[in-house]
Amino acid sequence: MAQRKAEIEQQADNIVAGLVKKRRGQQVSKKARKKLKKSSSTELSKGNASSFTELSEVQPEDMEAQREAVIANVMKSKVSMPSRDITLAPVLYECLRTKASNLVPVELNYPRTDAHKVRCRVFKDLWERGYYMTVGSKFGGDFLSIRGVITDTVELLDFSALTLT
Repeated sequence: MAQRKAEIEQQADNIVAGLVKKRRGQQVSKKARKKLKKSSSTELSKGNASSFTELSEVQPEDMEAQREAVIANVMKSKVSMPSRDITLAPVLYECLRTKASNLVPVELNYPRTDAHKVRCRVFKDLWERGYYMTVGSKFGGDFLSIRGVITDTVELLDFSALTLT
């Protein structure tokens, strides 16, 4: 928030200068300019040009007071502190539901069949040789193997036609 306030203070002079120009009629929107043109042309045609000069000769107020008012207004309207429930979020380093006392050792019965045993041996062998292994069911195989780093050249090997002997 302090950084944002410093940025606003740096831009306050530009904001005040823009407000002064706007009050003088030097920098106005297209709609307002059209209205001023129409009113000034009617005033000039009637011979009463003093009202138009009064619009453009509006004296700026105390610049420092204006600057402080602009800074306070922008800080109030555009810079606000976020609510406390948004700013504070817990960072969990472990699962709250799982505790070491709740863990029970389980014996895995995989691979059960000969086909599963062969798949596991092939997977282990390729993994030890440096292949990157991924799921191959999308392509009709058990897994896809990619030699080396994934971003290098890709060499796909399909082991779905593996037969047991």
